[in-house]
Amino acid sequence: MATAIVSGLEQDAAANPIEGVEVNFSLYVQDPPQVVTGPEGQEIDVTAPPVSVTSGSDGTWSIALERTDTMTPSGQMYQVARVLNGINQPLAYITVPPGGGSLSELLAQAP
Repeated sequence: MATAIVSGLEQDAAANPIEGVEVNFSLYVQDPPQVVTGPEGQEIDVTAPPVSVTSGSDGTWSIALERTDTMTPSGQMYQVARVLNGINQPLAYITVPPGGGSLSELLAQAP
């Protein structure tokens, strides 16, 4: 499994950290049903529930995700959403490159 770390910082409008924000990552498959495989040929369950991470008291979070550049077929993305105060807030679709990165950097590069 080829993973990379994606990290983020949750803040309010005054730049204060927000604790307890859930960030969800779901593998987005454009034309289901489709078999997606990782670098060692293992199948990746595209119907699996999202993987989640929750921000800590300093507002930061990090998660290891399967890199999208090693998936077959190419062009796979993750759908990213935040859950804050019980409200689901879809953000964008991202790819996860070999070096991973911060969510803000990956959102800037989103397709």
